Amino acid sequence: TLDKVSITADALQMHAGSGKRVLLMGEVLDPPRSRPKVIEIVLHVKGIVSDEGPESAVGNLLLYIPRAATAESLIARLRVGDPIEVSGRVERPKGPRNPGGFDFRRYLLLKGISATMYVRNLSDLSVPTASQRQWSLGATIAQVRLYIASTIDSTVGGVEGSFLKGFMLGDRSNIPEEVKTSFINSGVIHVLAVSGLHVGMVALIFMSFFSLFRVGRIGNTFLTIGTLLFYMVLTGSSPPVVRATIMAAIFLLAFVFQRKPDALNTLGFSAIVIYLLDAKQLFNPGFQLSFAAFGSILYFYPKIKEYGRYLPKRLRSSKIVDLLWKLFSVSLAAQIGAAPFTIAYFGKISIISLIANLFVIPAVGFGLGIGFAISFFSFFSSWIAEIYGTIEVLLLTIVLEVVNFTGNLSFASFSIPGMSLLGFLIYYTTIVLLFNFREREVRKKSLFALLVLGNLTILPKAFGENPKMRVTVLDVGQGDATLVEFPSGETLLVDGGPKTYSYDAGERLVVPFLKRTVKKLDALIVTHPHSDHLGGVSSILRAISVGKVYDAAQHAESEMYRAYRETLKELNIPYVHLAAGEILNLSPDARIFVLHPTKSFIQKDSLHFVRDYNNGSIVLKILYGTVGVLLMGDAEDPSERQVLFLYDKFLRSDLLKVGHHGSITSSGELFVQTVKPDFTAISVGGFNKFGHPSREIISRFKSAGAVIARTDEEGALVFETDGETVKQLDWR
Repeated sequence: TLDKVSITADALQMHAGSGKRVLLMGEVLDPPRSRPKVIEIVLHVKGIVSDEGPESAVGNLLLYIPRAATAESLIARLRVGDPIEVSGRVERPKGPRNPGGFDFRRYLLLKGISATMYVRNLSDLSVPTASQRQWSLGATIAQVRLYIASTIDSTVGGVEGSFLKGFMLGDRSNIPEEVKTSFINSGVIHVLAVSGLHVGMVALIFMSFFSLFRVGRIGNTFLTIGTLLFYMVLTGSSPPVVRATIMAAIFLLAFVFQRKPDALNTLGFSAIVIYLLDAKQLFNPGFQLSFAAFGSILYFYPKIKEYGRYLPKRLRSSKIVDLLWKLFSVSLAAQIGAAPFTIAYFGKISIISLIANLFVIPAVGFGLGIGFAISFFSFFSSWIAEIYGTIEVLLLTIVLEVVNFTGNLSFASFSIPGMSLLGFLIYYTTIVLLFNFREREVRKKSLFALLVLGNLTILPKAFGENPKMRVTVLDVGQGDATLVEFPSGETLLVDGGPKTYSYDAGERLVVPFLKRTVKKLDALIVTHPHSDHLGGVSSILRAISVGKVYDAAQHAESEMYRAYRETLKELNIPYVHLAAGEILNLSPDARIFVLHPTKSFIQKDSLHFVRDYNNGSIVLKILYGTVGVLLMGDAEDPSERQVLFLYDKFLRSDLLKVGHHGSITSSGELFVQTVKPDFTAISVGGFNKFGHPSREIISRFKSAGAVIARTDEEGALVFETDGETVKQLDWR
């Protein structure tokens, strides 16, 4: 029991990643959440029992339980605050697999969760009976949340119900990914999460509601503040909601005591409160976007609204036009402030949002009011709740159709790769200058600041080191995708990662990475038509501008290969076959030699034809300065012997992308001794069924003195060369 646990040094972090089984004791912190394959429970750990005995532990852990018929009934009994015991292995959350990718570890840490555990057998889990349960405020709030969610499911349901739970309760877990993408493209993703906008709507709704009971101004104010605090906790107390609740409470109290609050001071005060409560929230994207957007509204909205005087007089006199202009001004002001953060986190900026918000924001406001009506009347009459539910379905269906339409317009949004700190400073300085150009002092200081920032951008390039070529071997699991960025700006992608019936690495990993990294691809090479190299290519071609596509004229009888060829034809992308002996003039800084395949590995009538796509892989050597980079695709021993015979010492390279994921069928002894790489990059999926990479191959490269880098252990592998030396970058 917990009262017998000794008070020693914290043990949760110590046991994370140790591989040893331990017994955890704690209590349920958040209601269980159902996912397609698992059920998630956030556990507040209070103690650990290991082989060394009981130890104290402080921290939160995310528990995964496989979905099964017995698990559903078991989990249904759990409530917030329930004591729970579970045994298993404590793991550290995984960081991003690729540069700029989703950082699951950081995401959990911002939520106060420092470890994970996967429970494979339900016998490892012990939950309390109803008689052991004790009352707690957290459990009560969780039950209210669960009741509202179940009411929404029964009266609204479907995608519309998931949408309503998203902007009413902050639960976006069941919103389809394609719907989220449409909201991102439309620039209205903010309505899917509870934010300051929703808090303002809640305050307005309940102030109007409480006024019906004639409780007076003071009573109405304190009841509204109490409701906002309850709603803040109910929705998970995210930084935007905490910020808006603090500000709303200050404004309401100022109204009662007849004081005039300063909006900027109130915004700053709310930031200080959040910082004091949880300093790590400063790095939360929600915190940054919320404060940037609202601060921008406070500063830019009055300036933008004033431009309404340039509208024709007949339009200015219309109340509807006046309201639409104000909504447009708020939307534009918010987007101006949040744009750099939107680019940094989403890699794109929406144009259509300025129009979409004019409809979506008021519609969501009505939808929120109807959602509260559904929850309220469900206590008294399911019939009335269902009537409101029908109205809600109609309204939210229209909203979803509008968002889907606007989000799929070709000009709805455009991608911008990355945003540096210098970019942030230049952007905000430019915006302040544009809106204050008539003010002499502001103009002078802004122009001076821009000159300084411009010099900081140019000088490192003028007096810096030699321009760099970068090679990024992406972590796409059991497959290949390698991006080469040449010093003069050209880009080459070799392969597109794997694709299965349920997973497309091109769509999920490669495309997001490319959109954050490059504006377009000058060339894309498909080394051979196996699914782990070709799979993601079609998605990449549809999402990224590609100048030319190359392959080795290997024709495959697969649906994936047919889709690839049809995509090339549909998009009218130039398509060229490569063979040994050719040179690609892609960049003036580097030479790209095609070493394989020879015709004997492609032509069916050849005596040397090998009915194996691996041995028909395109093999490339990139030469930049004196540095060689050798990309082997999935070439195996027959291919290696061929390139050794043709090129011999020319194969010597500083960086080798190892063939066929480190398989025993590749990287022969003579080949390794001839190439003599300083660095080897192995693209391989963790715990793959093929047993790649081979221990023998790893030993062979170690004996040759090569540094071995693996995507299953390190994530993406990033190498940089100035033409003289190569180094591996720690991109994390």
